[in-house]
Amino acid sequence: GFYNGLHIHRVVRDFMVLFGCPYSRDPADSRVGSGGPPNGNIPDEFLESARISNLAGTLAMANKGTPNSGGSQFFFNLTDSPYLDWFANGPTQHAVFAHVIEGFDVVLAMGAVAVDGGNRPVHPIRVERVVIRR
Repeated sequence: GFYNGLHIHRVVRDFMVLFGCPYSRDPADSRVGSGGPPNGNIPDEFLESARISNLAGTLAMANKGTPNSGGSQFFFNLTDSPYLDWFANGPTQHAVFAHVIEGFDVVLAMGAVAVDGGNRPVHPIRVERVVIRR
């Protein structure tokens, strides 16, 4: 239930939709985008056997641009962004951990909303409930 009731807090058109900041429960909170899980950051999960590229429709761990700085935030890739792959040796590395199998049209619609100067949706997008299926 950690993600239930949170808001999409950043949208970069033709790139990504960011979600998972606990402060986004109130989209007007000035701390939105800076929060993580109560137990701190998680280690990077770069598995040699799982070289999954940041392609459209995948979900990847967000981080602060430094190793082991991920937490509860992740993003939906709206387009192919292989330069974000942990195995691409780029400036930032983001491990893909899931793929949207239904409803990518909804993700694309979220990626097309009006945003303010900080890439926050002008009209808040609340996620009522998150369901993860294997």
